[in-house]
Amino acid sequence: MSPTWNTLNAATGGLSAPGKMPGPAWSIPAESCGIGSLLRKVAGSPCSSCYALKGRYYYPNVKAALVRRLAVWKADRAQWREAMVASILKQKHKVTHFRWFDSGDIQGPEMLADIIRIARALPDVSFWLPSQEHALVRRASKLPPNLIIRLSSPKVGKALAPGFPSSSVEGEGFKCPASTQDNKCGDCRACWNPKIERISYVKH
Repeated sequence: MSPTWNTLNAATGGLSAPGKMPGPAWSIPAESCGIGSLLRKVAGSPCSSCYALKGRYYYPNVKAALVRRLAVWKADRAQWREAMVASILKQKHKVTHFRWFDSGDIQGPEMLADIIRIARALPDVSFWLPSQEHALVRRASKLPPNLIIRLSSPKVGKALAPGFPSSSVEGEGFKCPASTQDNKCGDCRACWNPKIERISYVKH
């Protein structure tokens, strides 16, 4: 018997459904970011005006969901991994693209290892993960081809050096078209495309 939605949501904290994205996501509190928490105190960094610390992210139900997701991962990682895979497979519409962390960031090597295992278990799903945890990501063993981690630039208006998929705010590279199409990805899948090395987002 396949697990029920209640069982899966209890084990994953529930997937999020950002209106901008072409598929589901999984997010945790922005306050839990490691490098991001430091950058919030730095003028000129994208984290100093973090979008995930305002707007809908401060609605009580959204904040509770973010906290719940981080708690269930900490409580039982193996159960969380299995439930994440099952939840993605059980979606009403087939999931082809998934985003990690529309709020929050990788919590350490253990979480990154779990995310890698999930990607390997779902080779037909493209996963995108933006991160300020540069050292952690660069130390990781070979990433599966369906997991695209983009290192985020720590400074607005400055792109990272070539050599690793990256993103920036008002920097160089492919310009995210969302601001011209109702703040939605639409048909664009650049963030998930490893051939597009740099992506630039509009500041918001």
